[in-house]
Amino acid sequence: MKIYGKEIPGLEIGIFALVVLSLAYFLGSRTGKAAAVSVGDKDIKAGSLSYDLSQYKVLADRILEAVEGYGSDEEAIYTVFRKMRTTSDVLQLSKSFGSRGAWYSGKSSLAAWLAGDLNNAEIAEVNKILASNFIAFQF
Repeated sequence: MKIYGKEIPGLEIGIFALVVLSLAYFLGSRTGKAAAVSVGDKDIKAGSLSYDLSQYKVLADRILEAVEGYGSDEEAIYTVFRKMRTTSDVLQLSKSFGSRGAWYSGKSSLAAWLAGDLNNAEIAEVNKILASNFIAFQF
């Protein structure tokens, strides 16, 4: 390829590789790191919920705001998980989160969003917060 009359060897290959790697990273960060957590109503014990159902949607929205776009607001994520008191709370949060995302990135579960945006140490911190509330559920 010539740029301003100078031959730049391998530029097409470099640009192609950059595009392919960027696309692979983008798609992999949303789909390949975690399976969806399947939550059925039978798994959630209504008597064990700490909040009104509408509050779980608010908490799910806070997590989406924390992970959407570039970077993550880990403290906002931790704050939401500190509010979880039971396994049913976490399951209801996951159910309320549902499958979310933009048209260009595809829709993903709460588990997939967390796996795509948090590193292993940050996921471990979420699990540690849950364990401190005697919740055995792990991401």
